[in-house]
Amino acid sequence: MSGIIAWARREEWRHALAERIERHAGAACAAAGIEMSEIETLLGEHGASTVWGAAFEDLLALDMPDGRNLAEEYLRRRGWKESASTRDYIAALRHARIGLYEVTALQPGAWMRLRDLIGGGEAVQVMERSGSRGMRLGPPGYAGCPVEMGAAPVPATPLAPIPIPAPFPAVERPAIAAPPRRQPSRTHPVSTRRAAARRLPGS
Repeated sequence: MSGIIAWARREEWRHALAERIERHAGAACAAAGIEMSEIETLLGEHGASTVWGAAFEDLLALDMPDGRNLAEEYLRRRGWKESASTRDYIAALRHARIGLYEVTALQPGAWMRLRDLIGGGEAVQVMERSGSRGMRLGPPGYAGCPVEMGAAPVPATPLAPIPIPAPFPAVERPAIAAPPRRQPSRTHPVSTRRAAARRLPGS
């Protein structure tokens, strides 16, 4: 994903990316009395990367007023340089929707089942090896953006823990769910993008 990250930092996209970051973190920073450049100092590298990643993936799904879209433009002009799996991943992000999720079932090191607390609908089973090891069932909620990749969804934005107050309805939470019958042929390595997007612009 380093290619499209670099593309987002080009002059013609830099302002749009900065606006997305502002929309995601500006109000929270203002309420806390801090500058956005202080996010990494206060939340650490992972926290800052998660904020940046959420804004970046929001931009990938956004249609600009002039009709442009970052993901479509990059795939059209530089997609030939990417592997088939990376092209599929970017195309999936183009139509992804970020949400706030509750973990309702979990197999650490393999997968987790997430229920969208805002959008509703059926819980979605997400194939994730590394991230699922740090998850736990139920509240607090997790913000993230699962995308369809082949046989099963995989996470895009790392699922960041967020305290969820009442009155979100409780769900039955089994200790450990049975492993899924169907396994995807592969999952996309999201760590590459995270390594390339360590800092917020201006930090």
